[in-house]
Amino acid sequence: MITNKEKNLAEGTFVSLRLSELKSKIYDGDFNLKRLQEINQYLFQDLPKLGKEYAEFYKPGIFRQEVAKGVIWTKSRKMPGIKYTSNIVYSNMDKQIINETEKYLKDNIDINKMKRMQTKTFVKKMTEIYSKLDYLHPFRDGNSRTIREFNRELALKAGFEMNWEKSNLNQEKRNELYIARDLAVNKIAYDRAFSMELKYDIEMYMKPFKNCKKLEEILSENIEKIKVKKQKIVMSFSDKDKSNNRNMGR
Repeated sequence: MITNKEKNLAEGTFVSLRLSELKSKIYDGDFNLKRLQEINQYLFQDLPKLGKEYAEFYKPGIFRQEVAKGVIWTKSRKMPGIKYTSNIVYSNMDKQIINETEKYLKDNIDINKMKRMQTKTFVKKMTEIYSKLDYLHPFRDGNSRTIREFNRELALKAGFEMNWEKSNLNQEKRNELYIARDLAVNKIAYDRAFSMELKYDIEMYMKPFKNCKKLEEILSENIEKIKVKKQKIVMSFSDKDKSNNRNMGR
C-alpha cells in the first residue's frame, strides 16, 4: 500500500509539472464534466506508471464509483493550528447528481455573458460553480487541484485572472481556503440531506467554523478583471498630406 509520504512525493514531482504545462496553454473548448475529466487525466497521467500499487490507487480521469443508497461519503480534514477537525459530506455520485451538475454547467456557463459581468457578480458565479463541483467530488483523488484548474481556465476565458497562489502564501491562508470550501460543500449537503439526523450531523460539522471566512470572500481576494491596454495610434503624415489635410479642413 502506498504511504502518504510516497503519494505526496510523487504528486509533488509529477502533478506540479503537469499543472505548469496546463497553465502554459490556452484552452478553447467547452466547460463541462468532460473537461473536468480531461484535466484530472492530464494532471495524474504519470502516477499509474510508477508501479502496480500506484496503478491500483490512481485512476486518472475516471469518476469514482457510486456510493450505495443510504451510505454517506465523508472526509475528515485535520489542519495544522486548527483545534477542530473539519468533516465534509460529499455527493454519492449517482446518475441524478451527475446529470444535475452537467445541466447546471450547461445552463450557467455562458462565456459572452460572463465577460460582461462586474467582478463582484463574476465572483459570486464562480463561487457557485466551485461549490457544486466540490460537492460532486467526482474523483477518488485530486479533486481540489482539478477543480481549481477548471475554474482558473474558465475565469481566463471570461477575461478574469484567478490567482490561487494568494491562498497558498502560508498555512493560515491554506486553512482559510480549506474551511471555506468545506463550509460551502456542507451547505449543499445540508440542503440535500435525506434525513433530519443527517441534517443535524452536518449542522454540527459546520458549527465550529461558523465565523470563518466564506468561499465567496476568499475568491474575491483571488479574482481580478484582466485589464486590456489601449494602444495609442500615432499617424505620420508627409508634408503633402499635411497640406491636403489643412485644405480639407477649410
